[in-house]
Amino acid sequence: MFTDEQKETLKISHTKFTGIAAVNNKNYIGLDGKLVDSDKDDMRYFVNTTRGHVVVMGRKTFESCKRPLLGRNVCVLSRNPIKIYPDAIVLSPAQLVKHMISFEQVYIAGGAEVYKIFDDVYSEFVLTHIPKDTVGDVLMPIDFLHGWRMVYSAVPLGLNTGGATLNKYIKVRI
Repeated sequence: MFTDEQKETLKISHTKFTGIAAVNNKNYIGLDGKLVDSDKDDMRYFVNTTRGHVVVMGRKTFESCKRPLLGRNVCVLSRNPIKIYPDAIVLSPAQLVKHMISFEQVYIAGGAEVYKIFDDVYSEFVLTHIPKDTVGDVLMPIDFLHGWRMVYSAVPLGLNTGGATLNKYIKVRI
């Protein structure tokens, strides 16, 4: 979705792009327009981590949110940015590039297509593993973290009793 020139602009900006997602044992992230599995402590982590920052997500992911993402600058990435939301701005890829490079930290919050679009510009990815086997309809690509190194793992996440694990990865530079 980004041109090579737009990707290069994002890479050389001083903006730190961090992916943030939750997957289950089968690598699913979505089912029927919602999270395939969720965890209260992971949701709390998402809220606390992204508060005060820019959060980019696709239209379907944004529309699946149960309530407004208050305290964040929410950018909805859309190929056809004509829809208007009271609590987010809708941007095309070209508009997004111009908007993003003025921020220090940007979180990419999905869905699957949006995660792929930013693949070349992430500096880190925070992935929560939820130990459930629910079959969804949206998968995180199996090889998504190829070339990444785990630098942090927390078990269990917060006061979690469901066994979710938070893992932070950084891209290995070759």
